[in-house]
Amino acid sequence: MRKENLSIQGIPATLWGEKSDRLFVAVHGNLSHKEDTVIAILSEEAVSKGWRMLSFDLPEHGERRDEGIPCKVQTCVQELEAVTEYAKEIAGEIATPIGQTLYWDYYCYVKAHPIDVWNAPTSILYGSEDNLCEYDRVSDFAGQFHAGLRGMEVRGAFLSYRGTVGILPAVAAGGNRMSDYHRKYPAFSLKLGRVTIKTLHLNGAI
Repeated sequence: MRKENLSIQGIPATLWGEKSDRLFVAVHGNLSHKEDTVIAILSEEAVSKGWRMLSFDLPEHGERRDEGIPCKVQTCVQELEAVTEYAKEIAGEIATPIGQTLYWDYYCYVKAHPIDVWNAPTSILYGSEDNLCEYDRVSDFAGQFHAGLRGMEVRGAFLSYRGTVGILPAVAAGGNRMSDYHRKYPAFSLKLGRVTIKTLHLNGAI
């Protein structure tokens, strides 16, 4: 099993197993340490089921026996919070059905910086196969900022070019029809849903 020793804000820690978006934070007991037998057994069980595990030494335990920091509840809680935040960073990648990856740090940034002002005139065309963002959430945004919103049955990809919504046929439509868009809108790159269209630069696109 892969085992990596690291330091989290000066706290000795061990990361068990391969990269996974599922992770346990294991806290050892009294007179124990981050790689004690019980912790090792737990890590084997977790890793065998596709999880990763992160353990660390509390004050006065393991590598920190002679550190001089007392093992008080308030200290342990603060350190557990620091370890948990680190765990969120390394396990905070969520794959989506459209091939995009969501990241925990990005989620935290969005939560800390909500959109309060949106002055750009906006029209939203919501595809029926959008499985990343719920319609109610898009509708709330449109209502709050007076944006246009229209739902549509999706067979291809949609984009807005200088205020005009265009329909790009699905890849299965064939190269000749796609080449018409390449001539009109040179050098573009777009990926929406299961449709990937490459080589295009949209000047002034929304």
